[in-house]
Amino acid sequence: MRHYYPALHERMGVGAAQTSRLQAGGVLAKRNITTSLSLAALLLVINGSGPVSARPSESPLPPYEIENTQVARIHSSRLKRTYPLFIKLPRSYAHRPEARYPVLFLHDAPYAFPLVCSLTRQMGGSGKIGEMLIVGIGYSDGDDGGVSRTRDYTPTHSPDEPIGHSRQARQASGGAAAYLQFIREELFPYLTQNYRVDLSQATYAGHSFGALFGAYVTLTAPGTFRNYILSDASLWYDDEAIFKLADATPPAPFATAPGRAPAVLIVAAKPDAPNRSGFPYRMVENALRFESVLKKRQLHVDALVFPGEIHETLFPIAVSRGLLKFFGTGASGTP
Repeated sequence: MRHYYPALHERMGVGAAQTSRLQAGGVLAKRNITTSLSLAALLLVINGSGPVSARPSESPLPPYEIENTQVARIHSSRLKRTYPLFIKLPRSYAHRPEARYPVLFLHDAPYAFPLVCSLTRQMGGSGKIGEMLIVGIGYSDGDDGGVSRTRDYTPTHSPDEPIGHSRQARQASGGAAAYLQFIREELFPYLTQNYRVDLSQATYAGHSFGALFGAYVTLTAPGTFRNYILSDASLWYDDEAIFKLADATPPAPFATAPGRAPAVLIVAAKPDAPNRSGFPYRMVENALRFESVLKKRQLHVDALVFPGEIHETLFPIAVSRGLLKFFGTGASGTP
C-alpha cells in the first residue's frame, strides 16, 4: 500500500547527546546518558557583546539527563571491535519484574537515540504507543563514525563510490554480512542475558545507510526482526547493488517472526527541488521499486512518500509513523 502525504510544516528539533564512555568493556553503566550544558552556552548576551561567563564561585549547571538510560559496551569476538550500546528502559521496567518488553533497535545512535527517546516519551506519555526497550548501537570504539557506519551498514565493497564518506570509509565498505552475524550471534544473546526483552517482538529502524542495512537484512535474514522502518534508504549505493543482490538471493525463511511474515515500512522524501536534499539519486523511485521486491517475497510492506521533505528531515517523520504502526496502542495496521 502506498501513501503520499503533503509537506509537513512543523519540525521537531533535537540536540545532539554527548555520552560518557565507560572504561571497563562489557560492563553496564548504571547511570543516565547526559548532555553537558555550560552556563556560558545558556546565558544570553546583555547588550549584545558576547556570552556571559559564570563567576568562579558559582557551581556549574547540572547536565541534562535522559531518564531511564544506560550505556553499556559490548566487545565482538567475531569482529574484534567494541561498540557502545545506548539503552533506554521502559518506565515500568523496575516495577514489573515479570514483564518482557519488545525492543526497538537503532543505528547511528549518537543522532537517532536522543531523538527517538524524545518521540517515545511524548507519544508514550499520551498513551499513543506502548512501552518498549530501546537499543541504540553506536559507532565502534576508536573509529571515525563515517568509517564505522560505511563498513558495517553497506552490503557490498565499493572503494570508488562517488559519494559517501571519506576515502578511508569507502575502502572499508562492504561489511554488512559480518556485522549482521554480530547482531544475531553476539548482541542478541547479550541482551537476552542482561535485560528482560522479547526479541520475537523486535523492530529495526534505520535511516540512509542504516536503512540500506535494514534493506539488506530483509533480503538475507528477514526473520531477524519482526518489523522494519526504512527511512530514505541509500538504495543508490554501489550502482543500486541492492537490487542485484535481490535478484541473486532466494527468499529466506522468517525464522524469528512467529505468526506472520515480517512487516516493513518504507518511507521516502520527495524534495521540492531535485538537488535540495543532496541526494538526487532516485530515492522515491528506488523506494517504490524495493517495495515491489519485498511484496514478491511475501513480506507485509507499506510505502510512504512525503513531498516537500528532504533527506535530512525525514527520519523523525519516518520513525514517528513506524512507532504508531508497530507500537500503537490502538494499532490498526495503518501508517
